[in-house]
This record gives sequence, C-alpha cells and structure tokens, in this order.
Amino acid sequence: MWPLPKDEYVNNGHWTPQIYVREARRLVGEYVATQADCEGKTTITDGIGYAAYGMDSHNCQRIVVEREGKLMVKNEGDVQKGVSNPYPVSYRSLTPKREECVNLLVPVCLSASHIAYGSIRMEPVFMGMGQVAGLAAAMAGKGAVQTIDVSEIQRILKEDPFLDGKEPETLIDEDSDFIVGKDGWDVVPGNGSYGRTYLKYNGNPIDNHLRYNIPANLVGEYEVYAFQQGNGCKETVFEITIGDDVKTVSCDRASLIVEGQTRGEWVSLGTHTLSKGIGGQIRFISEEPDLHADAVLFVKK
Repeated sequence: MWPLPKDEYVNNGHWTPQIYVREARRLVGEYVATQADCEGKTTITDGIGYAAYGMDSHNCQRIVVEREGKLMVKNEGDVQKGVSNPYPVSYRSLTPKREECVNLLVPVCLSASHIAYGSIRMEPVFMGMGQVAGLAAAMAGKGAVQTIDVSEIQRILKEDPFLDGKEPETLIDEDSDFIVGKDGWDVVPGNGSYGRTYLKYNGNPIDNHLRYNIPANLVGEYEVYAFQQGNGCKETVFEITIGDDVKTVSCDRASLIVEGQTRGEWVSLGTHTLSKGIGGQIRFISEEPDLHADAVLFVKK
C-alpha cells in the first residue's frame, strides 16, 4: 500500500481536505438527460455544449461466489457502455422546473439520469456548463433563467467562445467540405485520432491527391496545427501552399511527445500569413505505408 505523500497537504496531516465525490444528488430539472441522449436518439435544439465520454458506473459491491467448488471474489454492478459520437447537453438540464425555482442554474449536479450522468460528468463538460451558467445568469438578470434566449448563448459560444473578443479557432476535420481529393483514403474509426475517426491512405504514394483547402475567410497571421497520432507511418511531411509560397514541415513519429490520456498530439506547422483572395492548401505526404490524415487547426495570432 502506498503511504501518504510527504510533500502534499502538509497542513492537514498529508490528507486531502476534500474527498472526491463521483456522483451524488442531482437536480431534476426542465429536462432530464438520459441514455437516449447519449446514444443520439433524441433531438436537442437547445444544446449548449457537448459530452462524449462512455456511460460508465463503477462496481457497486464485491461479493463472494462459488465457482467449480471454489470461493472467489467478484465485482458486481460495473457498467461500461460507449457512445458513438459527441452529443449535445440541453440548456434545460441546467434549469430547475419553472414552478419550483426561477433563479438557479446547476452546471455540475445537473438534471440527468444515473447512466447519462456517468457520461456527462467529465471536467471539460463541467467547464463548459459553468461558462454557460455564467452567461445565462448575466442574461437573465432578475428574470427567470428558463426564459432566456438560448440561441443567443449558442451564438456567443460559436463567435466568441473564450469571451475575449478574439476570432474563434477554425477546425478542419476529416468530414469537412474543405477536404478534397479523398480517392484512396478510407475513413477509419479512431485509435488515438482527433474525434471518432481519421483518414488512412491505402493507395500508391504518387496517387495521393488529398488536400485541405484553407478557408478563404481567414485573414491575418495564424498558428497552424495538425493532429498526429502516436501510431502510423514513421514520418509525415506537411506541404503548406499559400499563393505561390510553398513550405514543408516534417513530423517524425518517434519524436512525438504524447501527454495525458490521449494517443495523439497537436503538432505546430508554424505561423503563416493568410491574405484575402489568395488561396491555400495543406497536403499530407509520405513515401511510407500507413499514412494518416486528421484534424487541422488555425489559431489567430
């Protein structure tokens, strides 16, 4: 058994002053998120954020059972049910029933069934719900939180997601209309991809015509990133063409440092100046087999 850490919580006998509560009492609000939401079987028009983690519930108890004349300990009550795609969380799951309370927003202990909460309960989701709760509170003022214009929250989240007045990041993923020349490329379920899938090339390298067209509305200096998985070909060359200017950036898979609970990482393709009326594109090139193409991100400087 590991001892208590000597360098943590030194003023509290090395014990954390706050226990981790995975799940407790929750709001029963205007809308209760359920397994059907997690599985994409419902239509949510007032979505104010996305969740994507699998529906899981840890063991309820450990029991002793007899198997072939021998006693053994078994875990009982574990649930692990994945979700196919990210799904929206309804704003109404943050609001109480109107007849019960009109000045409360609940971004963490929100209105969800036990199994749905097992998926929603991720910190990034809570961060998004907290931001929405702050926006909604400011919009509601002394009025009822159930009556605000949710489409206005959705607009703000899309146009000014960090609430800093800056241009939002632009993401191009494998299902984008900005990607052309997909002949020979297959959409493959992700194993370390950005999102659920990525593109994998199965043709001759000389026949690789895949390119990501740079959106024409991007004007100014942008840091450009490409998402790279820990697996795949040894080296990928990114060819960035803007007007007549062509630059290449190489990514050696062996030097890719993957941190956290992911199997991939964003790789910088440098800073590039984009001008109105001047087209551009990004290509993924390799002479080796198992070439992958995934998301590309543009961040305004």
